[in-house]
Amino acid sequence: MSSLTELSTVSTLPSGHVESLKSLKLAASHEEVDQEYRKTFLAELPDLGLRALWHNEMRTFTGLPNSDCVPHRWSYETAREVILRAAGATTTAEAERRALLMINPGMKRAPYTTDTILAAWQLLLPGEKALCHRHTVFAIRFFIEGSKGYTAVGGKKMYMEPGDLILTTQFNWHDHGNDGDDPCIWLDGLDQPLFEGNFPLNFQMRFMNHPDSVGARYHASEVATGADAPGQYKWKDMKARLDAAAGTSARLEYQVESMPEKHISRTIAAYAIRINAESTTSPLHDTCNNIFHAISGAGYSTIQDRETGAESRMQWKKGDTWVIPAWYHFTHSATDGSAYVFNYTDFPTIEKLGFYHSAL
Repeated sequence: MSSLTELSTVSTLPSGHVESLKSLKLAASHEEVDQEYRKTFLAELPDLGLRALWHNEMRTFTGLPNSDCVPHRWSYETAREVILRAAGATTTAEAERRALLMINPGMKRAPYTTDTILAAWQLLLPGEKALCHRHTVFAIRFFIEGSKGYTAVGGKKMYMEPGDLILTTQFNWHDHGNDGDDPCIWLDGLDQPLFEGNFPLNFQMRFMNHPDSVGARYHASEVATGADAPGQYKWKDMKARLDAAAGTSARLEYQVESMPEKHISRTIAAYAIRINAESTTSPLHDTCNNIFHAISGAGYSTIQDRETGAESRMQWKKGDTWVIPAWYHFTHSATDGSAYVFNYTDFPTIEKLGFYHSAL
């Protein structure tokens, strides 16, 4: 628009607003504004469905990612008691949702462990079976403790041992159960934050509500192992690969041959890391969000503040889960023997959208 005369023809603006603009004499440049007028003007905008970009509530351009997520660690030693106590606060019917979400203290709301990926602990008691369901969200299960726990995906029932990884592909029927005598706890990893406002397309459905179920609560499944269980990665196999790799540390990706770039999904990539005693990994400093889980051993992560560059150490040990958001420079070091770490990241999402950048 080249003039206020043109603006006055916009029928959606109340006449009072148009008249006030006509009567305003604008100088060639603005060094100062009437603060009372500014306050009144800003107060009028919400009723018009508008907001001022220059208003001080908006983020400033700093040259750094503007996420509220911060590095944080959840102690498994502390959380385990809380996880087990969750059994007293939930019914067996709620077992499919008996999970405790790890909420980033910088964001303080679900489902954000980071802006793009979520971490949670889930508990199933002996004899429990979660209702069969499916959803658009992609999910992984990394087994922490218990015996005879399983996930059934697309009719394939896969038993889990500590350190095993199972993929739950998008919109595929799946359920979980515990055929053992001990509680089962695993780490859930999901891309659910992507669907909270960014892509509100998370369809969910229980099998018993689908016409093909004929009222059944569970999808028929048979025990699958090895080549018949393509969505399962046994820890003993991955550990053997890590131990055979050269160097004082190694980082190997869990791969799906049929997927583009062989990542486990279009949104999440997963890795296993070995760090020899008193050794340190190569640094990372990029635009990916990372979640880590200590499979065994102990150590610390050295993290540089992305604004000041100041270094801090985050101590961790077996069972702990921690997050390092995008654009933090970091390394991992092992103490008290070798350490093994599970890691998943949003790299496929960031890379495909053209947002990936590394400072190294």
